[in-house]
Amino acid sequence: MSRIVNAEKKKNLCARLARIEGQLRGLQKLIEADADVTLRNQQDLSARDFARAADRQDLVELINRALRVKLGPASW
Repeated sequence: MSRIVNAEKKKNLCARLARIEGQLRGLQKLIEADADVTLRNQQDLSARDFARAADRQDLVELINRALRVKLGPASW
């Protein structure tokens, strides 16, 4: 029974890691295509706010780099 559980956990972990990697690559592609990282939704939340709420420091850093390029280091 433990082999089945461990195999299922491994499968779930692999799927989660692939999703995380896909999110990072997707965001990189959007930024490379000049997506506006300063946009906010109706609740005044930005993509960086969502990344922080999801505890995705990797995405926060990627957005921060894009903001520095777009706005300059002292503007954000």
